[in-house]
Amino acid sequence: MPSILGMEPYINVGDFPLTTRDLQRLDIFQPNDTVILVKLHGQNTINAVRWFSKAGIKTIYVNSDLPLNTDLATLVDHVVCPSENLCEQYRNSGVDHVVHIDDAVEEFRVPKSTTKSPPYTLVWFGRMSKGRFDELSKTRDFVRRFMKEQWKLKIVSNKQYADVEWNIQTAWNHIHEADACLIISDANDKSLVKSSNRVTQAMALGLPVLASPLDSYKQIIRESGAGFIFDNGDELLAGLNKLTRETKRQEMASNAYSYATQNYSIDVIGRKWHQLIFDDVSRNKGHVIKQQVHECKLLARVYSRLSLSEAPNMTISYRLNYALKGMKSNPLDYLVWVSLLKAGCKLILKGWRHLLSAI
Repeated sequence: MPSILGMEPYINVGDFPLTTRDLQRLDIFQPNDTVILVKLHGQNTINAVRWFSKAGIKTIYVNSDLPLNTDLATLVDHVVCPSENLCEQYRNSGVDHVVHIDDAVEEFRVPKSTTKSPPYTLVWFGRMSKGRFDELSKTRDFVRRFMKEQWKLKIVSNKQYADVEWNIQTAWNHIHEADACLIISDANDKSLVKSSNRVTQAMALGLPVLASPLDSYKQIIRESGAGFIFDNGDELLAGLNKLTRETKRQEMASNAYSYATQNYSIDVIGRKWHQLIFDDVSRNKGHVIKQQVHECKLLARVYSRLSLSEAPNMTISYRLNYALKGMKSNPLDYLVWVSLLKAGCKLILKGWRHLLSAI
């Protein structure tokens, strides 16, 4: 079975962090390996993909936003987009090897079963911009004006003016405590190709959804019966009015959770990825420990590069800690790291320092 090496820094590093000379020196890739490139672009990336192709290594490019990166898309074996609208734009530009695979949901929570009295909580969560905050402030004033006794808006975000500041350890609990989720999107080209991950994550937390009329949102809400689409203030008020009924709210919460678990769990989405990766890859037998060493060496080089950049150390530490948790299922991984350290691998020392700070 070939190694699968996913290149997905937690932050957007822009270009591929390794040069072709780095790839040759590392000597970690085998024919029929698979490299997954997420949101990368630039000359290093293009050069790397060409190098991978000559070496018989399969490449998959994951892109979720505009603008289209057709220069890179034409070189890789597959392009994966979490939005069918974005897939269609790639097809219209002449890229046929594009596949729609939705984002997997990060967290699940069973819907609350306790009866609650008003005011109910309508939650918005996500990364905040000044424009988005202004829009949410108007929405909050609108809800206060017409439904003050029934609903209140809570914002969970990364900015200081949010009601609850985002923290990966506690954010999901704050969102789950709400009674419904508000999802607002602008009607611009970038929003039209957005994935449904905000809607599906809210549904996985057992929340009915009130969402803007994007195609990706409309299809899911229509199929799941887990919320309402609104295009103006009157439609938003109509949806909130219906959700004040306990039975309706509980029904939609149950629909939301069931639909998300059946369609967007890591098992469901993982099977789609497995099919994409392995359907046209030969089953070479590789030495398991050797593959683990290869993967660790690659991570060491990538995170060494990141640690020298302007990336916040906390972000790197968080990502390394996440990688460490994934390794805990197999003690051989620890032996790999120890053996690399004993060998005096200078590349890993930078990443190891941040790894220790994350434990």
